[in-house]
Amino acid sequence: MLRFLRFFNHLFGAIGSIFQSPLLLLLRLFFGIGFMIAGFGKLQDISKFSDLLLTLHIPYPEMMAWITALTEIIGGFFLAIGLLSRMVSIPLIAIMVVAYATAHVDSIHALLTDPRIFVSQAPFNFLLTALLVLAFGPGVLSVDALLDRKGRLDEQKLAK
Repeated sequence: MLRFLRFFNHLFGAIGSIFQSPLLLLLRLFFGIGFMIAGFGKLQDISKFSDLLLTLHIPYPEMMAWITALTEIIGGFFLAIGLLSRMVSIPLIAIMVVAYATAHVDSIHALLTDPRIFVSQAPFNFLLTALLVLAFGPGVLSVDALLDRKGRLDEQKLAK
């Protein structure tokens, strides 16, 4: 019976591994482009976003508006193509944490009593995607993986 369970556990693990990189690619593309769209939206009316940050008591709202918008655009692009993915996920996570801590603070308070409120907020999927990429990397369908393969090939050539 234990052999039977181990066999199926291994089988489903192998099947799941096949979907890992395509799933990471889809998440990176969808939410990377989503970050870019959000960043461009902020840039279109940066003074309106700066005013929002002021009402949320964010220090240096004008500067933070620019930093946030540019981070979302550049970070979203890098996330989408899978370049410096783990590194770029850190500032994107920070932006989503600040969004929760300021604009969605009520959902943090409800996290233990009604988690549905927390996960239904706009930043959740973006935060989750950035956390997944930080933890698991961008997958083999990424510029990071391509550069890693090229680097290993170059190292092999030098070793010969």
